[in-house]
Amino acid sequence: MSEDRNGLPRADADSPNKSQHTTSLPSGTRSTLDVRTLAPRFHALFAGLETAHGTYAVGDTQREDGKLEGRAVTVRSAVTDQLWTAHLQGKQGLGVICIRGDNTVNWGCIDLDVYADLDHGRIASTIARMELPLVPCRSKSGGCHLFCFTLAPVPAARMQSKLKEVSALLGHGGSEIFPKQTRILADQGDLGSWVNMPYFSGDSTTRYAVRPNGDAMTTEECLAVAEAARVDVAFFSKPLAVGTDATEFKDAPPCLAYLVQIGFPEGSRNTGLYNIAVLLKKRFPDEWEKRLYEYNEQFMRPPLSSTEAQAVIGSFKKGKEYRFKCSDSPLAQHCNAGLCRTRKYGVGGGAGAVPDFGALTKQEGDDVVWFWTVNNHRVRLSTSELLTQRKFRERCAAVATILVPYMKQGDFDGIVARAMENPEIIPATEDTTKAGELWEFLEKYCLSPQAMSMEELLNGSLRPFDGDDRRTYFRMAGLSTFLRRYQFRDMSRGDIGRVIVQRGGQHHFTNPRGGPGEKRKGCNYWSVPTPARPAPLAVPPAIRDQGAF
Repeated sequence: MSEDRNGLPRADADSPNKSQHTTSLPSGTRSTLDVRTLAPRFHALFAGLETAHGTYAVGDTQREDGKLEGRAVTVRSAVTDQLWTAHLQGKQGLGVICIRGDNTVNWGCIDLDVYADLDHGRIASTIARMELPLVPCRSKSGGCHLFCFTLAPVPAARMQSKLKEVSALLGHGGSEIFPKQTRILADQGDLGSWVNMPYFSGDSTTRYAVRPNGDAMTTEECLAVAEAARVDVAFFSKPLAVGTDATEFKDAPPCLAYLVQIGFPEGSRNTGLYNIAVLLKKRFPDEWEKRLYEYNEQFMRPPLSSTEAQAVIGSFKKGKEYRFKCSDSPLAQHCNAGLCRTRKYGVGGGAGAVPDFGALTKQEGDDVVWFWTVNNHRVRLSTSELLTQRKFRERCAAVATILVPYMKQGDFDGIVARAMENPEIIPATEDTTKAGELWEFLEKYCLSPQAMSMEELLNGSLRPFDGDDRRTYFRMAGLSTFLRRYQFRDMSRGDIGRVIVQRGGQHHFTNPRGGPGEKRKGCNYWSVPTPARPAPLAVPPAIRDQGAF
C-alpha cells in the first residue's frame, strides 16, 4: 500500500478482516477507549438525517491519485449509538448524511479530494493561523475533511455557501462540499449525500483529527476540540477577514477579490494582471489601460515592470474577445462558481448561462429514479429525462423554474457522464420493485371480503377464501380483476405466478367428479400463507363519545 509524505497509508479498510494501521500518537496520550460514552457523544456531534446512513465497501483497485475505489451504499435504517459503537470498534464503517429532513444541518464538511503529497499538518496550521472554526481530519482514503460544527441547526444552503467561500479562501476552490444538497425530496424517496465518519477503530485508526504540528488527536481530544469549535448563526452572515478591503473588486469574480487581498503566488503575477485587465475592460471600457497601470502598482507584489504590463495591454489590442482564465492557476484554486454567478462582472451569470450541476443520486429499483441538484434545486428525473436534453430542459423548467440553455450534444453528454461517474446509490427496497408492489396488492386482496366456502371459490367466485390451514385460496382471475382496479398492469400472469411461488405460494388444480352423467371442468387455483390482519384502530374516547364511530 502506498504512503503519503507523512509515512501514513493512503487508505484504510472498513472490514475487520483487513489489517489496520494505528496513528502515531505521542507517548502517554493514548486513551482507554470507552465506546459506551464516546458513541453517544459522536452521535450528538455528527447529528444528521436519522432515518438512513451510509456504508462503503472498499475494493482492491487503486486510482492514479492514490484513492482506493469502492462502492458507496445508502441504507434506509436509523443512525444509532450501536452503529457508532460498531464504527469506533472497527467492525463496520459508518457514513452520516448531514442534511436533515427539514433541510437544516448541524455540521458541514469540505472534502479536500487531493491525495498526492497532501500535508495534513500544514493544512491544520493554516486553519489555526487564519482562526477558522474548522476541525481537519484525515479521511478514509488519505485526503482531508474539514468539519464545521454549529451550536444550533442552520439552513443547509447557508452552510454550503459559507463552506464554498472558505474552500476558495484556502485555495481549494471546487472541492466537494457537504451538504451537497440544499434541499432533499424526502417525500419522494430522496436522500442526501453522506460522509465517512472519522475514528473508525477508535484510536487505532488512520481517520483522525490533526493538530497544527501534524500529530494525531485521540478520540477524546477530537471531541473536545470539535465541541468547543461550534459556531453560532452569526458566523454564516459575516464575511471572512482576509486582509485589506479591496472595494474595487466587490463586483469582480471572487477569485480575483481573494487574490488581490492575499497576494498572487510566486510566478502568477502575469496571469493575475491579465485577468485584472479582463475585469477592467468590462468595468471601464474607455480607460482600462490607464487603470491597469494603477492596479499593477496597487495590487501586484512586487509590481510587474512597465514592459511586462505593456505586453499585457498589447495582447488586448488584437481585436479578440478575451475572457477570464478560470481554469488556470491560481484562479482555479480560489474558484467559487456559485458566488461568481451573482457578481456583476462574474462568470456564468445572466441569460444563457449553464447552471451549476451538483450531486446526482440514483434510486435503484425496477424503475430507476434519479435526483440531481441543478442550481441548488433538487430535480427528480426518469432515466429518459436524464439522458435526453429536451426532456431534461422541460423537467427543470417545470419543477425548478430553471431555463437550461441548449448545449452542443457532446457538451451535454459530457456533463451527464461526469455526474454518473460516482453517483450516490440508494439501493432498491421491497416497495420499489414490481414484485414488492405486487405482493402488497396480493396481501390487500387476501384481506378483502371472502367467499363463503371453498366450493364457492371452485365454482368461479372471484373472492379469496381463508382455509383452516392458515392459507388463503384464490383464483387468478379474481386477483387479476383486483389488480386492474388499482391500475397494476406491469406483470403478465406468468410473471405473477412466478413471484407467488418464489414467496411461498402454491398452484393447485382439481377436477371434481359430478353426479351420474354430469361432468365438471377442471379448476386452477392458488394459495398463499394467510397475511396477518392489521390490529383495529384505537379510537380516542373523546371521538368515540361524539358518535363518530
